[in-house]
Amino acid sequence: MNIAVFVSGGGTNLQNLIDADLPNGHISLVVSSSEKTYALQRAKKHKIETIIFNNKDDENKILGVLKEKNIGLIVLAGYLNILSPYFIKKFVGTIINIHPSLLPEYGGFGMYGLKVHKAVIADGKKISGATVHLVSEEPDAGKILDQIKVPVFIDDTPISLQLRIMELGEKILLPRVVKDLTERSN
Repeated sequence: MNIAVFVSGGGTNLQNLIDADLPNGHISLVVSSSEKTYALQRAKKHKIETIIFNNKDDENKILGVLKEKNIGLIVLAGYLNILSPYFIKKFVGTIINIHPSLLPEYGGFGMYGLKVHKAVIADGKKISGATVHLVSEEPDAGKILDQIKVPVFIDDTPISLQLRIMELGEKILLPRVVKDLTERSN
Protein backbone atom coordinates (compact mmCIF):
# COMPACT_ATOMS: atom_id res chain seq x y z
CA MET A 1 0.00 0.00 0.00
CA ASN A 2 1.32 3.43 -0.92
CA ILE A 3 1.32 5.84 2.01
CA ALA A 4 1.43 9.64 2.04
CA VAL A 5 2.55 11.27 5.29
CA PHE A 6 1.43 14.87 5.88
CA VAL A 7 3.71 16.92 8.19
CA SER A 8 4.12 20.46 9.52
CA GLY A 9 7.16 20.26 11.79
CA GLY A 10 10.17 18.22 12.75
CA GLY A 11 8.86 14.94 11.46
CA THR A 12 9.46 12.74 14.51
CA ASN A 13 6.41 10.61 13.69
CA LEU A 14 7.48 10.48 10.05
CA GLN A 15 10.86 9.13 11.21
CA ASN A 16 9.08 6.57 13.41
CA LEU A 17 7.21 5.34 10.33
CA ILE A 18 10.37 5.32 8.18
CA ASP A 19 12.12 3.20 10.84
CA ALA A 20 9.16 0.85 11.32
CA ASP A 21 8.79 -2.59 9.80
CA LEU A 22 5.94 -2.04 7.33
CA PRO A 23 6.13 -5.06 4.98
CA ASN A 24 2.81 -4.18 3.33
CA GLY A 25 3.26 -0.42 3.28
CA HIS A 26 5.55 2.00 1.46
CA ILE A 27 5.90 5.70 2.24
CA SER A 28 5.87 7.05 -1.29
CA LEU A 29 5.15 10.73 -0.57
CA VAL A 30 5.69 13.29 2.17
CA VAL A 31 3.41 16.32 2.03
CA SER A 32 4.52 19.34 4.05
CA SER A 33 2.58 22.48 4.93
CA SER A 34 5.79 24.54 4.53
CA GLU A 35 9.08 24.36 2.70
CA LYS A 36 10.81 25.10 6.03
CA THR A 37 9.88 21.94 7.96
CA TYR A 38 12.69 19.68 9.12
CA ALA A 39 10.54 16.71 8.13
CA LEU A 40 11.43 17.46 4.50
CA GLN A 41 15.10 16.81 5.31
CA ARG A 42 14.17 13.46 6.82
CA ALA A 43 12.23 12.54 3.68
CA LYS A 44 15.04 13.60 1.35
CA LYS A 45 17.56 11.59 3.38
CA HIS A 46 15.44 8.48 2.71
CA LYS A 47 14.79 9.41 -0.93
CA ILE A 48 11.06 9.92 -0.41
CA GLU A 49 9.38 12.33 -2.81
CA THR A 50 8.10 15.54 -1.22
CA ILE A 51 5.54 18.17 -2.09
CA ILE A 52 4.42 21.38 -0.37
CA PHE A 53 0.69 21.79 0.28
CA ASN A 54 -1.07 24.25 2.53
CA ASN A 55 -4.67 25.37 2.74
CA LYS A 56 -4.05 28.19 0.24
CA ASP A 57 -3.05 25.74 -2.50
CA ASP A 58 -5.39 24.19 -5.01
CA GLU A 59 -6.68 21.00 -3.43
CA ASN A 60 -7.27 19.45 -6.83
CA LYS A 61 -3.53 19.65 -7.51
CA ILE A 62 -2.63 17.61 -4.41
CA LEU A 63 -5.57 15.26 -4.96
CA GLY A 64 -4.23 14.63 -8.46
CA VAL A 65 -0.77 13.81 -7.11
CA LEU A 66 -2.25 11.45 -4.51
CA LYS A 67 -4.30 9.69 -7.18
CA GLU A 68 -1.32 9.48 -9.55
CA LYS A 69 0.77 7.87 -6.79
CA ASN A 70 -2.07 5.44 -5.97
CA ILE A 71 -2.10 6.48 -2.31
CA GLY A 72 -4.11 4.07 -0.20
CA LEU A 73 -3.45 5.64 3.21
CA ILE A 74 -2.87 9.23 4.31
CA VAL A 75 -1.20 9.69 7.69
CA LEU A 76 -1.46 13.10 9.36
CA ALA A 77 1.67 13.11 11.52
CA GLY A 78 1.81 16.53 13.11
CA TYR A 79 0.08 18.18 10.16
CA LEU A 80 -1.38 21.37 11.59
CA ASN A 81 -3.63 22.42 8.72
CA ILE A 82 -7.27 21.38 8.73
CA LEU A 83 -8.26 19.43 5.61
CA SER A 84 -11.43 20.61 3.91
CA PRO A 85 -14.61 18.50 3.84
CA TYR A 86 -14.11 18.20 0.06
CA PHE A 87 -10.63 16.71 0.56
CA ILE A 88 -11.77 14.35 3.33
CA LYS A 89 -14.68 13.06 1.21
CA LYS A 90 -12.22 12.06 -1.52
CA PHE A 91 -10.40 9.78 0.95
CA VAL A 92 -13.13 8.71 3.40
CA GLY A 93 -11.85 6.02 5.76
CA THR A 94 -8.25 6.26 4.53
CA ILE A 95 -6.97 9.32 6.43
CA ILE A 96 -5.66 8.82 9.95
CA ASN A 97 -4.32 11.29 12.49
CA ILE A 98 -2.21 10.93 15.61
CA HIS A 99 -3.22 13.17 18.51
CA PRO A 100 -1.28 13.70 21.77
CA SER A 101 -4.08 12.93 24.22
CA LEU A 102 -6.59 10.22 25.02
CA LEU A 103 -9.41 11.41 22.81
CA PRO A 104 -12.14 12.50 23.14
CA GLU A 105 -10.45 14.48 25.94
CA TYR A 106 -8.33 17.45 24.89
CA GLY A 107 -9.19 17.28 21.22
CA GLY A 108 -10.91 19.54 18.75
CA PHE A 109 -10.19 22.81 17.05
CA GLY A 110 -7.17 24.59 18.53
CA MET A 111 -6.03 21.65 20.66
CA TYR A 112 -2.61 20.59 19.39
CA GLY A 113 0.99 20.36 20.57
CA LEU A 114 1.87 21.97 23.88
CA LYS A 115 -1.66 23.38 24.28
CA VAL A 116 -2.90 19.83 24.89
CA HIS A 117 -0.23 19.08 27.49
CA LYS A 118 -0.76 22.42 29.28
CA ALA A 119 -4.47 21.62 29.60
CA VAL A 120 -3.82 18.08 30.86
CA ILE A 121 -1.44 19.38 33.55
CA ALA A 122 -3.77 22.28 34.49
CA ASP A 123 -6.59 19.79 35.03
CA GLY A 124 -4.43 17.64 37.31
CA LYS A 125 -4.75 14.49 35.20
CA LYS A 126 -2.66 11.49 36.22
CA ILE A 127 -2.92 9.76 32.83
CA SER A 128 -2.67 11.10 29.31
CA GLY A 129 -1.45 9.43 26.15
CA ALA A 130 -1.81 9.28 22.40
CA THR A 131 -4.65 8.40 20.04
CA VAL A 132 -4.79 7.41 16.39
CA HIS A 133 -8.18 8.06 14.81
CA LEU A 134 -9.84 8.26 11.43
CA VAL A 135 -10.11 11.82 10.18
CA SER A 136 -13.60 13.27 9.89
CA GLU A 137 -14.83 16.74 9.04
CA GLU A 138 -14.77 17.69 12.72
CA PRO A 139 -11.22 17.90 14.14
CA ASP A 140 -10.26 14.93 16.37
CA ALA A 141 -13.79 13.50 16.29
CA GLY A 142 -13.35 10.52 13.96
CA LYS A 143 -13.48 6.87 15.00
CA ILE A 144 -10.72 5.99 17.47
CA LEU A 145 -8.52 3.20 16.10
CA ASP A 146 -6.11 2.75 19.02
CA GLN A 147 -4.72 4.50 22.09
CA ILE A 148 -1.77 4.22 24.47
CA LYS A 149 -1.89 5.55 28.02
CA VAL A 150 1.11 7.43 29.42
CA PRO A 151 1.53 8.58 33.04
CA VAL A 152 1.51 12.25 33.99
CA PHE A 153 3.89 13.08 36.85
CA ILE A 154 3.33 15.76 39.47
CA ASP A 155 6.43 17.68 38.40
CA ASP A 156 5.70 17.52 34.66
CA THR A 157 5.97 20.54 32.44
CA PRO A 158 4.17 20.65 29.09
CA ILE A 159 7.50 19.89 27.39
CA SER A 160 8.42 16.93 29.63
CA LEU A 161 4.94 15.47 29.17
CA GLN A 162 5.12 16.01 25.41
CA LEU A 163 8.47 14.21 25.21
CA ARG A 164 7.20 11.27 27.30
CA ILE A 165 4.05 10.92 25.17
CA MET A 166 6.14 11.04 22.01
CA GLU A 167 8.52 8.35 23.29
CA LEU A 168 6.14 6.02 25.17
CA GLY A 169 3.01 6.66 23.13
CA GLU A 170 3.31 8.03 19.61
CA LYS A 171 6.54 6.20 18.72
CA ILE A 172 4.82 2.86 19.38
CA LEU A 173 1.23 3.65 18.47
CA LEU A 174 1.46 5.20 15.00
CA PRO A 175 3.64 2.48 13.42
CA ARG A 176 1.46 -0.20 15.06
CA VAL A 177 -1.75 1.23 13.58
CA VAL A 178 -0.21 1.84 10.15
CA LYS A 179 1.18 -1.71 10.08
CA ASP A 180 -2.23 -3.11 11.03
CA LEU A 181 -4.06 -1.07 8.39
CA THR A 182 -1.63 -2.04 5.63
CA GLU A 183 -1.77 -5.71 6.60
CA ARG A 184 -5.58 -5.68 6.56
CA SER A 185 -5.59 -4.25 3.05
CA ASN A 186 -3.69 -7.22 1.60
